[in-house]
Amino acid sequence: MSAVNRSGKTLEQALAKGLHPTYDINKSYEWNYRNGPLFEGPYPPQRKIQKRIKLLDFELNSSLGIAAGPLLNSQWIKVYARLGFDILSYKTVRTRKRLSNLPPNCVFVNAKGPLTNNRLGETLYVLDKVPDRIDQISITNSFGVPSRDPSTWQADVERAKGYLGKGQILVVSVMGSSEYYPEREAFIQDFAHCAGLSKEAGADVVELDLSCPNSTAEEGMVYLDPKLSGEIVSKVKASIGETPLFIKVGNFNPNRWDKLHDLLKVSAPHISGIAGINTVKMTVMKDSNNPALPGRSQSGVCGAAIKESASQFVSWVAKERRREKYDFALIGVGGIMKPTDIDQFLDTGADGVEVATAAMWDPYLAYRYYLQHS
Repeated sequence: MSAVNRSGKTLEQALAKGLHPTYDINKSYEWNYRNGPLFEGPYPPQRKIQKRIKLLDFELNSSLGIAAGPLLNSQWIKVYARLGFDILSYKTVRTRKRLSNLPPNCVFVNAKGPLTNNRLGETLYVLDKVPDRIDQISITNSFGVPSRDPSTWQADVERAKGYLGKGQILVVSVMGSSEYYPEREAFIQDFAHCAGLSKEAGADVVELDLSCPNSTAEEGMVYLDPKLSGEIVSKVKASIGETPLFIKVGNFNPNRWDKLHDLLKVSAPHISGIAGINTVKMTVMKDSNNPALPGRSQSGVCGAAIKESASQFVSWVAKERRREKYDFALIGVGGIMKPTDIDQFLDTGADGVEVATAAMWDPYLAYRYYLQHS
């Protein structure tokens, strides 16, 4: 029986229900990889596209997509493509197999409002109950950027590409592994090798994950090292040729804006786009003595609480892009939970918007946005 009939609900009932978690945070990453997404339908009807959106040389149905993270494999891509998300990012892959961090990997956080820059030194605590509304959800997650072996994920990327319809593109996120290649040149080459494998598999866009706040290795904070970032970007671009190259970066507080300026300067000649931000790194505890995630007192917080920081990033990059006459695309990511948030980021200067946490709890977000603008 197809997923469209399993729920027994009409589309109107499904939309009214509100939260529809597609990832079971009480189970392991491996379980969700094999069994997800937990979507039972019904699917929205096919959209009537009056005018396509231009992003680089692509003609898209919309400027809305999903950031690297929630789409674990081709089955997740298949479902979310049918749900109307048009920029679909395959979860970050590596050149070697790597297991996920031990569960639990994701918990709700009591953020107590926006995580502005003056709050970055605070300690946050776990929220014991499921929030009632999508715009109340903030989470912390720590998966450690797991990956299948390239022979597995390349074949799966090719399957994912086949599930896309007209006006949709596949972004493949890649990361070099400093834990396996600690020498600088080998680390840079590993990024380039992984990017080349992604191009071979059929990626429309290759995205470099330069920021993983849940990694204690060098790979987790590359974006704060403009020189290293520039070397990686240059090497990768030489490897993938005409395939568009994006970089994804983390949060910049005001005393690090000079690093963002330098990062853009060294990257701009080689990239077609920049996406940000990738969570906000915070201390998150279960109680006074125990980290929320086992063995990891600091982890990335995402969801509603980081919208202000993400919007600030988009505003700053948009201004810098105008001032320096850069021609890369700007993709806003972080804290975007409702259709009105999407419009806010586009109005701030983003060319496209990607969601992650919102898509995990409201798979109908793209359809809600379509209804608002149809």
